[in-house]
Amino acid sequence: MKKTSLILVLSLFTTFGFSQMVSKTTGTPSDLKKMKTKILAVEILEEGSEEDLSNMDSKEKEDYKALIKSYNQHIKKAVEKVWNLNDNIEYKNSTEIDAIIKNKNEKYALLTYYKHSFYMRESILGDKSFYNYADVRYRHRNESVCVINYVSPSSDQQNPELHAGLPARFTYEDKQYREKDLVFTLRNLQNNINEIIKTNKHIKPNDYIKNTAKLNCHQLSTKTFLLNKSETVKKFNLEKAKKFYAYKLKKTDLETIELAVANKETDKAYSILLPFAFKGQLLLSYKLVVDAVSGDILSCSQSMSVIAAMSAFIPADLKKFSKCQ
Repeated sequence: MKKTSLILVLSLFTTFGFSQMVSKTTGTPSDLKKMKTKILAVEILEEGSEEDLSNMDSKEKEDYKALIKSYNQHIKKAVEKVWNLNDNIEYKNSTEIDAIIKNKNEKYALLTYYKHSFYMRESILGDKSFYNYADVRYRHRNESVCVINYVSPSSDQQNPELHAGLPARFTYEDKQYREKDLVFTLRNLQNNINEIIKTNKHIKPNDYIKNTAKLNCHQLSTKTFLLNKSETVKKFNLEKAKKFYAYKLKKTDLETIELAVANKETDKAYSILLPFAFKGQLLLSYKLVVDAVSGDILSCSQSMSVIAAMSAFIPADLKKFSKCQ
């Protein structure tokens, strides 16, 4: 089974120029109810061969391996901590996941790592084989829209029953996944699934995010908002932001946020930058305020930008948070 195929290293604008909106989700309430009764196969990522990695320089290889190592380490912890939809859980490497998909083994529901991006080779040459599950799984550009799919083996992997986005690893110094981000993603995914079953209607992930933020926004008044400085625009004006934001605000670092989550500080909320989709040449991002204990989305702001870095927090986002827009 072919594992990882290197994907062309394209420029930022080329990637956006040939991108489309991230996949639709297809899960109905009855689909998701059936999937809950199955064995959950959680994907553990495998590294590609040295031949696969031959076009990477030493720094790219280091980043690539760090990403896979951190994802594998934290996905297990996150599943064990918060996943409660499926009673039986097994961990499968990528080759085993590929075999389950190929054989359409319906005793499983899958929890897989996926990257929703379209690249120039498919768009220009019409090479559909270039865009497939194995090829895109390990793409680790910061601009990629990375998700965790909750999907059946027989489903189109580009259009899963449901997915939830992984927060951006937004600095070049820190390309690893963090436990809090995988926990957030799995909670968000499960809550979306439970809401679909409860309401008996399909709720798209982006609609779920916006609906939840509007419902929970009143909780902001009881929290200190820890804004990750790595997720702000370069010339973020803190004083202007404080004038816009009606509640307590602290611009801080990742370590402070991780401590607040680890210590379950009930009076804290923190920032998440969530790349959600490509549309034409634009990257759609959600800028979220998340409760440090429950992981609930408390507020959100939405932006589209041709440059990924411009999707970071700006002072005007905090104005939207205060007004629960």
